[in-house]
Amino acid sequence: MRSRRLAYNPALGVELPAAPKQQVRPWEPNELGAFLDHVQAHRLGALFEVLAACGLRRGEALGLAWKDIDFLDGTLTIRRQLLNAWADGAPVFGEPKTATGRRVVEVDSRTLGTLIAHRLTQDAERAAWGRGYEDHDLVFAQEHGRPLDPSHVTKLFCRLAAEAGLRRVRLHDLRHGSASLMLAAGIPVEVVSKRLGHSSISVTTDIYSHLLEGVGRRAAEAAMGLVPRSPIATTETSSDHMVTTIGPEGANGAALDSHKGRLTRRDSLRTRRDSNPQPSDP
Repeated sequence: MRSRRLAYNPALGVELPAAPKQQVRPWEPNELGAFLDHVQAHRLGALFEVLAACGLRRGEALGLAWKDIDFLDGTLTIRRQLLNAWADGAPVFGEPKTATGRRVVEVDSRTLGTLIAHRLTQDAERAAWGRGYEDHDLVFAQEHGRPLDPSHVTKLFCRLAAEAGLRRVRLHDLRHGSASLMLAAGIPVEVVSKRLGHSSISVTTDIYSHLLEGVGRRAAEAAMGLVPRSPIATTETSSDHMVTTIGPEGANGAALDSHKGRLTRRDSLRTRRDSNPQPSDP
């Protein structure tokens, strides 16, 4: 069509089959904690901690350089991703997956401490290899400095997860787990989207739509909580003699249980309904 060799687009009326949408189900917080504790002493334990804490893609983590980490500000900058561990005698790096993939990610203090310990271990490896060490300034590399094979990292993750006795998930689900934890903590979805480097906020809401219900409810409760209301209000409906008392916990006595993430009934709801109303005295 662009070169004007066709007068019309034959694919214009094609209807693509509906693809089933797979709902992501990463590890629960206790499962993630068990895995990170299990791999803490492993040489690449810091890699899995960064993936889980920062929500990086596998290639972004494997392409991360030490110069991209600011330990004073507690940030790491994503500038590239590893495409091929070793091709034609050199690693192959490329641009991040999306235009917004170039980003600065804030790192928590625990993960920063893990990275510092990992740096010390890598310095010892560099000294042991001496002139045989190939320094590519990679944060996560083989013992002799060469980039890690991405497929090897995935297989290692599956093996370590099995050793820890955890249910099987994908390595990429560490990224999904990071997003899930942020949404569960009430972080705005636009912040989550920027941190993950999604091309748009709609991508984030589409992937994690099943996790946003509780966030929306908390937003609704917080918004209406700013409106001053009388602690007690009574509404009478003469047609069916229904009397509803609204207590300080809110309409119909409903209260948000933040721990379980659902609404629970309180004893403050007192509804009396007379099934046989008496006619009023004229």
